[in-house]
Amino acid sequence: MERILLTKEDLKGTIYESHFENLKALTQKKVFNLEQLAKTICLILEVDFKDFIGKSRKRELVNARSIFSYIARNIDTYENGMFKNSFREIGEVMNRDHSTIVHLVSRAEHEKIYPDFRNELKEIINTVYGNEDELKLIA
Repeated sequence: MERILLTKEDLKGTIYESHFENLKALTQKKVFNLEQLAKTICLILEVDFKDFIGKSRKRELVNARSIFSYIARNIDTYENGMFKNSFREIGEVMNRDHSTIVHLVSRAEHEKIYPDFRNELKEIINTVYGNEDELKLIA
């Protein structure tokens, strides 16, 4: 699978343009550990990581958690690409129980039918992974 690297021009006019330098360093690798993935998504969505792992139920935080859970569950973060992350592993990053992660993933599955959520998810996956092949998760 060939990597497509994003340039500053690719992000021009998007909401991620101001984060180019930080994203450039984070997205050079295909392999993420879950905490790196969570922090990257927080950076993209302009959400404080402490709030992300905290107890607040504000909509933007719930959306960020849902997007993170969905991506972490469905995209392999291990180098050999053979393992899916367990709900327990994903929950440990956010200090949440596995049942909460099951709910967040199913919420993201349901929300994909809405164009705004779907486009946000698509842009995040493309920004983080820089590869159209990963966008099959959106379909």
